[in-house]
Formats: sequence, structure tokens, C-alpha cells
Amino acid sequence: MLSIQEVRKRIMGKRYLVINDEINHNGNYYKKSEYKTYMTKNLFRLSCPVRSEFNYESGNNLEFVELVPKGYLDSLYIDRGRNINYYTSNPDYFWEN
Repeated sequence: MLSIQEVRKRIMGKRYLVINDEINHNGNYYKKSEYKTYMTKNLFRLSCPVRSEFNYESGNNLEFVELVPKGYLDSLYIDRGRNINYYTSNPDYFWEN
């Protein structure tokens, strides 16, 4: 089993990734190529709250850190709304505890 960080790193590095032959969601089976595309989409850009505490996301002026690929931030539309977002392309920084 790989962590989210390890799967993302393998996809981005075009490295070998073993996908279970019986991969499915609620009994609907995926083709391996379709599942890899699905995971690529979901791991392209990740976000995490700056603080981990009970009921945090119900508050105002929330702070999040987003992990985005290098070069993507330049074309990113930023809708700040009620949140404060910090962006990084450094996965080591993003995955720190």
C-alpha cells in the first residue's frame, strides 16, 4: 500500500504503479487505465487546513495550504472568498506534520 504522497509522486514521475485487477467503486469495476486517469485528476491539486481542530471548517476566515504543481500557480484563478489560501509547489513542505 502506498500513501497519497507516494502515489502522486509515482504518477508525476511516470513511474510504475501497480493497480489491483479488481479495483472498483461500489461494485462498479474500473479499467486500470481509467482508474489511473481518475487518480491523476484527484491528486493534481490537494489542500489541507492549516489547523487541525474540532469544527474548524465551520468557522470564518479559514486558512488552507494547497499543493499545486510547479508552473500551475501562475495560471491559477484565486477566489479568496472567506478563506485564506497559501500555495506551495514543495511537496516536502506540504506533507510536514
